[in-house]
Amino acid sequence: MNKKHPKNTEFIAEALGHLIFKMADKDIYDLEHNEEFKESAAEFNKLSRLKRLLDLYIIYFWEINLQKRRRMF
Repeated sequence: MNKKHPKNTEFIAEALGHLIFKMADKDIYDLEHNEEFKESAAEFNKLSRLKRLLDLYIIYFWEINLQKRRRMF
């Protein structure tokens, strides 16, 4: 994290995380609701990677919120 402006760095990281989440969520929705993509093994692998990315996103922001709470006390 940037020592000079840690809050700005956190804000940027959070904004990027939300953008990644929205993009991945839309891709997952598109793939899950398109029969042609369901048939394709390559697209299934893409869907699996996107779901793992969302899991990592959730864990990452859970950790950031936990760190913020620790700083409060």
